[in-house]
Amino acid sequence: MSTLSVPPMPPSPRDDAINLYRAFKGFGCDTSVVINILAHRDATQRAYIQQDYRTMYSSDLLKRLSSELTGKLEVATRVFNSGEDEKKMVAFYCCLGIVTRRFVDGGLWC
Repeated sequence: MSTLSVPPMPPSPRDDAINLYRAFKGFGCDTSVVINILAHRDATQRAYIQQDYRTMYSSDLLKRLSSELTGKLEVATRVFNSGEDEKKMVAFYCCLGIVTRRFVDGGLWC
């Protein structure tokens, strides 16, 4: 099973917020940028990204994610940004179809 890998020196939350904003610009969304940022940051880093995004663009990042993403990726980002880290990662990968039938504490099946 894959594990959460956080870069030793991740980019600043401001840089991540800027890259997410750029991924949302234009027609459609660059989902690979969104996945690469969200999947490689821990809960604290994601909170800082959300704070910087709101400060710079006067917009809620989670609402923007919901409006830009569809299907399994939208569900995955909602789950990913809502619970405990271990369960979030498994649910995130399950929603994307990367992991299948993984049991987690509390009875979460994918």
